Amino acid sequence: MLFNPNAPLLFDLKVPFAKARPSPHHNYELAGGLVNAFALGPIGSEDDLWLAALEPPTTGPAAGRPLVCANLLDPFGRRLLVLEFNRPTFNPKGCQVAAGPEGLDVRDPGGRALLTIRTGRSGSEAAAVSYVQGLLKDRTGAVRLETRAAAGRSSLHLHGPLAYGIGADGDVAVDEGLGAEATRRLADLARRAAGHEVG
Repeated sequence: MLFNPNAPLLFDLKVPFAKARPSPHHNYELAGGLVNAFALGPIGSEDDLWLAALEPPTTGPAAGRPLVCANLLDPFGRRLLVLEFNRPTFNPKGCQVAAGPEGLDVRDPGGRALLTIRTGRSGSEAAAVSYVQGLLKDRTGAVRLETRAAAGRSSLHLHGPLAYGIGADGDVAVDEGLGAEATRRLADLARRAAGHEVG
């Protein structure tokens, strides 16, 4: 049977707004909705892809900017780059990382975009919104993060174990298979971000 785009869906494709914990000062676009923070993969693992996009503090140099911790892999599933609050802590191949008020730009050693985040505001009182673009795969080659584009808009989609709606105290509103150890590590990152231990 072919897909009928005019038929009503049996489920909502967007992130449930009530569970997403949108922030009054900064959010990430995820699957057509806004979330204060999200995480993907086995947080803290040294041999697999993971990414945590955290809610930035409200004051200090990181205020209003996307805040990313990640373990990124090359096309062969090998560890390529580790980011801790937007700063490379493992970068043997010389990936390019540029972080600033407008977002984050991560490029592989050949200059190809790995991960791009652009941040903007829709009004003077509105929260900043960060839009993530990229195509990231885990060590088996499975796509775990991808950007889908439609009519000039892009939307981020995650696959595999993930969480979103991450509080400053480390609690998680929605956990879709992260596991106890990854959730504990994510909570530690969220507390550090909220405690202004980033610059």
